[in-house]
Amino acid sequence: MLVGNGLLSTNNRALLYGNGLLSTNNRALLYGNSLLSTNNRALLYGNGLLSTNNVALLIGNSLLSTNNVALLHGNGLLSTNNVALLYGNGLLLTNNVALLHGNGLLSTNNRALLNGNGLLSINNKGLLTHSLIKVNMQKVILSNPTDFDGEIAIIEQLLMEESLIFHLRKPDKNLKQLEDFLRSIPAKFYKKIVLHSHHELIKKYNLRGIHITEAIRQNMDETVMSNMIKLFRNRGLSVSFSLHTLNAIENLSFKADYVFLSPILKSISKTDYIGAFTMDELQFFFQVRKSKTPVYALGGIREENKDFLQRIGFQGFALMGAIWGPYIQEEK
Repeated sequence: MLVGNGLLSTNNRALLYGNGLLSTNNRALLYGNSLLSTNNRALLYGNGLLSTNNVALLIGNSLLSTNNVALLHGNGLLSTNNVALLYGNGLLLTNNVALLHGNGLLSTNNRALLNGNGLLSINNKGLLTHSLIKVNMQKVILSNPTDFDGEIAIIEQLLMEESLIFHLRKPDKNLKQLEDFLRSIPAKFYKKIVLHSHHELIKKYNLRGIHITEAIRQNMDETVMSNMIKLFRNRGLSVSFSLHTLNAIENLSFKADYVFLSPILKSISKTDYIGAFTMDELQFFFQVRKSKTPVYALGGIREENKDFLQRIGFQGFALMGAIWGPYIQEEK
């Protein structure tokens, strides 16, 4: 049946209407500039292809599949089963082939894990970290908890490293003492410094952010803490936490720029502290965790451990005893 400029079919062949083809069964339906299918072939609508079954669904500039082939959304491909999932600029897979997220490839099983610009394998296939552009692990240094001669000069030298984050942790200092210590550090380095205590100083000095210790988190009213965090984050300041269990990471109710997980290895500065987690336990956690908060390893960490930590799944590492131990021993 031809109507106007189109062909009409009420069965399973084709229906051309206006400038389009319409099918009410399982062939194809072209409407306007689009193709529609109500069964399992294809549905083109606007600039896209739609399928309501298991082939493909293109909508707008994207391809969607609701079954197991492929789903292209925005600039990416998504699969809800076991083939591949590309989202944004990355490929995600929730089964065992590959997961590309952001600029990287992730696999939650045993093939390969490309995270950021580097390739990681968390099981038995292989690990490539050098032949591809590798994601930089964030390096953090915590200050020595007590003062020693020449400390400020060493801190200044450390702060010359461009991407370094420095956590000022002096738990025994009162407000005035901590402020005096802070003022002894050149102001040009303040944007690299995170405070562990006396957070009110951040209102006076142009610092990077605040760190919330386990003690603060447990003793402060949750509403008060939530308001404080919102205030700092609205000012563009970083907020980080110290956590000591994997569940604490998953259950953290506050938005954090990153968290420290400790102790990972046997402590260098505290000889009675040993690692609290097995490597298998950590690997499994990073495979299945829901939290997207970056996790930095703390406790017994040396800089030469960073590749090993990255393979496990950490996004950064924090140094303390490895930095200050030699100076403390020398002073003694």
